[in-house]
Amino acid sequence: IKKVLKNIIYVLASGILFSFIYEITSFTPIKIFLIYSLLYIQFKSISEIVNCISSSFGQDYVVNFNNPFGAIHIRDFWSRWHVSLGDFAKTHLNQPITLYLARKGLNADRAFLISVFLTFIFIGLWHNHSVGYLFFGIYFGAIVFIESKVSNRIDGYLKSGLFKKTLGIVYAQTMHLIGFSFVSDYVLRILIYPELGSL
Repeated sequence: IKKVLKNIIYVLASGILFSFIYEITSFTPIKIFLIYSLLYIQFKSISEIVNCISSSFGQDYVVNFNNPFGAIHIRDFWSRWHVSLGDFAKTHLNQPITLYLARKGLNADRAFLISVFLTFIFIGLWHNHSVGYLFFGIYFGAIVFIESKVSNRIDGYLKSGLFKKTLGIVYAQTMHLIGFSFVSDYVLRILIYPELGSL
């Protein structure tokens, strides 16, 4: 019960703090970052509440977020953000489509390219059937495919040393915020926060 109450307080407090800062900010990138941060806090807190309730019925704990702010590139980010959806999409879409296309004679790069785009378009449209989420899926599909082509070079580089890792984190968060900008207006409508201007 204590953990549930703590996470309810996180949801409400983060919404109130967000409202104050959001109303005095006019710079669009900061507004997008605020929406993204509030989504993370509230989604993570609600996931913890669900885990607490589920565990009382004997269900296993589900890790849905694994420090996505520490990701060093977009592929790393998507392995840390909404983990259960990512695992589902990888297991039931990305891998089977890649394998099917490879068996049909497509080379590995083309098979992976098609499966990545279809997977991220699915992830986008699963959230909401809109043009914004379609672009969201296409954008992240393109980034993940491009990163996969240079992964051998960037993975080792970004993991070696604090400065390089920091560069990777800045890169990953910047690229995610650009993609998130396609859907930030929709996300704002589903968050829990008081509209101070109407009070």
